[in-house]
Amino acid sequence: DSFMPDKEYKLPNETIRYVMNYKMDDMCEKRVDELRKCVNDFDIDVMCFHSGYTYISTFYDMWGIKLLKIPVIIELHSFFYPIIHEKKEVSRYYSDMYRMADKVIVLSETDKVFWNSLGCDCVYIQNPIEDVIEEHYKKLETDEKEYYTVVWVGRLVQLPKRVLDVVPIMRKVIAEIPNVKLKLVGMATNKGVYNELIQAISDNDLENFVEICGYQTDISNIYKEADVVLMTSESESFCNVIIESKLHGIPLVMYELPWLELLKDKKGFIAVEQKNTSAIANALIKLLQDEEMQKQMSAAAYESAKQFVEYDVYTEWIKMFNSLNDRKEAKGMQLEVSIIENKLLELIYEK
Repeated sequence: DSFMPDKEYKLPNETIRYVMNYKMDDMCEKRVDELRKCVNDFDIDVMCFHSGYTYISTFYDMWGIKLLKIPVIIELHSFFYPIIHEKKEVSRYYSDMYRMADKVIVLSETDKVFWNSLGCDCVYIQNPIEDVIEEHYKKLETDEKEYYTVVWVGRLVQLPKRVLDVVPIMRKVIAEIPNVKLKLVGMATNKGVYNELIQAISDNDLENFVEICGYQTDISNIYKEADVVLMTSESESFCNVIIESKLHGIPLVMYELPWLELLKDKKGFIAVEQKNTSAIANALIKLLQDEEMQKQMSAAAYESAKQFVEYDVYTEWIKMFNSLNDRKEAKGMQLEVSIIENKLLELIYEK
């Protein structure tokens, strides 16, 4: 598999990185053999699959590892509904795959309830974040600003980030507040969507109002410029953009994502109906025109971040690893739950 070290988080110096030679495709047996050899050669005693919901090969990888009596952990970095709906070639097998895992790690209590109800051994552990934060309430100038800065951060894709929504949003905003600039920060991983975005910006005469900043390794300075963070995602789990905006004390305007732990205290953000570009534009206009509201939401956002900074991610992972030694198989209504789930999924696939 290819990888881009310059666009990845820095790994600890003692980390050994092994890149698999075989993809699953038509080399299932060779891949499983290679994975098993890797486990033996490096004395691996726990295997963790990161985002194991995209390919059916995860099932065979897990099967090969479990035959070596090695505990398997699955990390799910997406809300349960979109991965079931969007990965239909794989999702009908999820419950069987994840029940095979010794632990399933999720990023919301809602996901935990869902997967536990299907017989999985599931635990919520939030993403790690910076353990030291500095007060950074936005200091709004009393003099009239030259322009307001709205920041959008994420992969420049339509699903699930809905980056193309920024065009009708900005068109409506600048009709009311012409001194607004939007900065789009992130990697263009879909060439077709990127080209469509560029064309839409041009067609709507937004070249002077929308700046595409590309991928940035450090966006702290961009956050410091921001008056508001805009988020148009239709699905997220534990969203770094939300926690980063809160840590910088920046108000957030977004589509509704009610399952997110970061939003359950309802502080520091405005959420509107999904895909309603007119409503989200109106929320931006209202916030940008009200300095007192910005100050209040800025303080509330910063205060909201503290509970996540204080969360001890390290201890929760240690507790999870320790629990692998005494895992018990899910019992009770597991078979019945599996039958119900499969029938419900059939309804999705028949549409």
